[in-house]
Amino acid sequence: MPTSGLDAFFSAVEGPTTPMLVTAVAVLDPPPGGSVAAASVQRELGERAGRLPALARRLSGGPLGLEAPHWRPVDQLDLAYHLRRAALPSPGGLPEVADLAGELLSHPLDLSQPPWRLWVVEGLAGGGLVLVAQAHHALVDGVAGLGTFAQLLVPGPPASRRGTAAAAPLAPRSSGSDPGQGDAGRAPGVLAALEALPWFLGWSGSTEEAARRSGPFRCPRAPWNGTVSARRVVAFAHLPLAAFQAARATGATVNDVLLTTVGLALRRWLPPEATGPGSRSLSALVPVSLRPSPPAGGPLDDEPLTGNAVGCAFVPLGTDQPDPARALAAVQAATSAAVPEARALGSAFEALAALARPVLTRPLVGVAAALRLFDRLPPLANLVVSFLSLPVEGLPVLGGRLRALYPLGPVPEGLGLNVTALRTQTGLFLGISGCAERAPWVRSLADALPEALDELSRALRGW
Repeated sequence: MPTSGLDAFFSAVEGPTTPMLVTAVAVLDPPPGGSVAAASVQRELGERAGRLPALARRLSGGPLGLEAPHWRPVDQLDLAYHLRRAALPSPGGLPEVADLAGELLSHPLDLSQPPWRLWVVEGLAGGGLVLVAQAHHALVDGVAGLGTFAQLLVPGPPASRRGTAAAAPLAPRSSGSDPGQGDAGRAPGVLAALEALPWFLGWSGSTEEAARRSGPFRCPRAPWNGTVSARRVVAFAHLPLAAFQAARATGATVNDVLLTTVGLALRRWLPPEATGPGSRSLSALVPVSLRPSPPAGGPLDDEPLTGNAVGCAFVPLGTDQPDPARALAAVQAATSAAVPEARALGSAFEALAALARPVLTRPLVGVAAALRLFDRLPPLANLVVSFLSLPVEGLPVLGGRLRALYPLGPVPEGLGLNVTALRTQTGLFLGISGCAERAPWVRSLADALPEALDELSRALRGW
């Protein structure tokens, strides 16, 4: 089966320093008075993975790398490769989990195998387990990856029980038009790609109009932007939804508030001249899902979503606004324009991505990295900020109970930083990943986010 344009693109742009990994870190508490056995969890996960055909296929390149790769089924999964065990050092807290996740994010997957891997990690304080699931971005985007992981944690009911009350949903939510599951067979044309090219290069409309609109390559360079190393650092944070109340009273969405909060927190790593009058705002690349929202109360599919169905919005974070309330207003205005534009350009963006071929793209990216061109080229954006939604807290999973689920996204060349948020019933779980050379302070950023959200809330209340 041929890959889609975006699937092929994420395969083509991977390099030794840029593993294109979609990752989820699940923290499982043991049942009261009990324990969760790593061996039995690993065995159960292996049985469940063997029932998902999407996890039993690998990428196969075309002749000389001039054609997009195809998905080829494998006869049998090598579970010794895909399912692994690890242990945390004492005291087995979140910092140790973050250290392990950073190490795992620093190494690409073996693309001669189906491109996913799952670690069962012992040594968590309190006797629980940690699961670290990784998949290549060519196989899944954030929504599909989270849905596949959910299938492994809580497998769906048999087809004969679909639509019954027993078939409770556990599927990530997204929004947008339906690009079609299993859309990998599409072949976007060159003409469609040309539709996106002027926008991508900043040529849309007059110079004055283009300056007002959000888009790629229209942001200042931040200290963490540039050529990235292979080593990743990771941090986790949690923001309760109650802390968003004051900001949401203005009509802002949770996503608007988080983007503003990230901008406020990042100001601490900017020189004064980058936040004063006349400065340009930092900009986030925000993936926009083009998948439909699952019906409320709908059952899980036997086969989870796969592939990529995303557009890209570029949202200024309001870092040029000294007043947090004005920064939120600027973000609201930007997202209201950028997100619909990203959805409208979705198919054209995929067509543009489909033009990338591994035989050409990988050497070009490699040469650019070796020459450190990303230290001098204008940055595409200053960081990636992604959003997902899934009710997870307290969910019974594999003999334990799910305490937290932290999503982590890839760190693209030239950007150096990724913040991915998972919205649950009561709060946001945040996974922050960065280049260890460009952004070694990601744990300080995680600590700064609650303070920045409080700063925004106080400004909106007039305190």
